[in-house]
Amino acid sequence: MQVKNLSFANAAVNVTGAASREFLQKLVEIDMSNEAFPYMCCRLASIAGVPVSFFRIGFTGELGYEIHFPAEYGESMWKHLMVEGESFDLKPFGVETQRILRLEKGHFIPGTDSDALSSPYETGVGFAIKDDKADFVGKAFLQHFKERGIDNKLVPYQLEPNAPIPDDGVAVLEKGKIAGRVTSSRLSPTMKRGIGLAWVRKDMSEAGNNFTIRLANGRDVVATVLDHAAYDPEGLQLKS
Repeated sequence: MQVKNLSFANAAVNVTGAASREFLQKLVEIDMSNEAFPYMCCRLASIAGVPVSFFRIGFTGELGYEIHFPAEYGESMWKHLMVEGESFDLKPFGVETQRILRLEKGHFIPGTDSDALSSPYETGVGFAIKDDKADFVGKAFLQHFKERGIDNKLVPYQLEPNAPIPDDGVAVLEKGKIAGRVTSSRLSPTMKRGIGLAWVRKDMSEAGNNFTIRLANGRDVVATVLDHAAYDPEGLQLKS
């Protein structure tokens, strides 16, 4: 058996927004309706003769699709989508925009909001671990975390309107002592306030709890723990 890494053989584009389904439906023959192509599913199709893989996922918190296709068609596919999308007022967006949108939706990025010492149970995705399997790589490590319990949690938070936005990596304080750290922090244009993700002690992680963030300039701001995504907590837009 041979295993070949084809990651760099493919390019990908994320088309997202309320009109994304209507726009893409005019480019493909497959049924893009919510019933035929629900959230977290994938489909094969072609756009302008290019074979594509559709994934109904994304990190923007809106209805959206990732389109994967052979890398040699990257530039021509991009141009084709932009031309076809003119009537939908299609606009390009980049990583910084995505970083803001994913924070509004509470999505964390492994390696940015977590590290080698983090566990799925601390980041809130323990539900994805099928630990009743006989064995798998990392099972003993995860079992240790589960049996020991968690000391810290990654939580979404929001600031008061007009509060200054902390830098990524600044300290979370309780009674003047370090009790965690901010991993991601941005101003949300939609919520009109600062939002972010932070590691805090488990006893500080309950929704509604306030904690202090020490800014790089030495000032402090107060953050409030959320028990849901700042934007569309029910996921109605994402699954529409």
